[in-house]
Amino acid sequence: MRGRAQGLVFGLLCAGGAAAALGLLVQEAGRTPPVQARVLATTRSGLTTVVQVDVRSSTAAPRCVQLRVAAQDREGRDLASSPTRTLELSSRGSSLVSAELTLTPRQYDEQLARVRAVLDSCSGKRHAQK
Repeated sequence: MRGRAQGLVFGLLCAGGAAAALGLLVQEAGRTPPVQARVLATTRSGLTTVVQVDVRSSTAAPRCVQLRVAAQDREGRDLASSPTRTLELSSRGSSLVSAELTLTPRQYDEQLARVRAVLDSCSGKRHAQK
């Protein structure tokens, strides 16, 4: 009888773990932004950096987003940024965008920490992407 009780407890524990995993999966899927931007490459020539950004929609509905590329210091302050571009993405569509940033020699040598793509929906909600 004791083996049966242990088996039942183990089965209930496994079922609880599976339910928790499914709940976490659903929660994480809901937190994924509908549009994501990813910096694919940066190429520096003199004081100008050309940044290639891939913008992708993961939804079935068309999306409107505004993209800005920013060079940031360690505290997250913008050193330079590209003009904002409005992109119309089709259902599950993507767009490859090129942007140019110009920094001073001191900014390149001492301050530049990262280049990021910053997305705003056309209604104004902001999503910063690495």
